[in-house]
Amino acid sequence: MLDVSIRPHILDVVCEQQYPRNICDYLPDNVEENKVVQANTGMYLTLYRVLINVPSLFIGLFCGAWCDTYGRKLPMTIPCVGSNLAVVVYIVSKQFKQWALVILLVGAFIQCLFGKNAVATIAVNS
Repeated sequence: MLDVSIRPHILDVVCEQQYPRNICDYLPDNVEENKVVQANTGMYLTLYRVLINVPSLFIGLFCGAWCDTYGRKLPMTIPCVGSNLAVVVYIVSKQFKQWALVILLVGAFIQCLFGKNAVATIAVNS
């Protein structure tokens, strides 16, 4: 659910940083502005996806062996804590419009440091 809600939020933030709100409300009708916003949003979405997935893969590599030694409870609960912290950071990004993109990327990094759902999946299946 986070990915589904973050993508339109990034699009809105990028649009509001470049254009007035009345243009952003009717962005599909404004073809030229829509192209510019989509191009700029693509960079931030790519960075978001890299931040959220790549570090959690490395954490997942160590999680499997750790689960075999110490148990699976902690690796199954830590991603939930990370997702909750990330949601709090995403909510804060709604309050600070000027820093919203930076705050969103920090939230993505927090979520991946706790392993995202990849660590929980590895813990369950290892």
